[in-house]
Amino acid sequence: MTRANGYLGKFLCLALLEELNKTDSKLIWMIREKDNNSARQRLINTFAPHNNQLTVKFKQLADKYLTVLAGDLTKANLGLDEKTWDYLSQTVDIFFMLVL
Repeated sequence: MTRANGYLGKFLCLALLEELNKTDSKLIWMIREKDNNSARQRLINTFAPHNNQLTVKFKQLADKYLTVLAGDLTKANLGLDEKTWDYLSQTVDIFFMLVL
């Protein structure tokens, strides 16, 4: 999934994480950043303007069900290294892109 750091995207991300909590599945979210840690922090920061309860709920679910990758949709293999690209191509069931 992409575009989580936008207004609609963060609420969609949270809703998907709540659903994944029921099935024990994983969500992989791509954000254009320099590395995975920066991408994850960027997503977490999108919840900062909201109440603390929402942020805590997101972090609890994200710790269990969310993987955040730094990627770029405009690049070959989504800007991912070969190992990550191969892993995703073999394990991802659904690719969803939020376009606004």
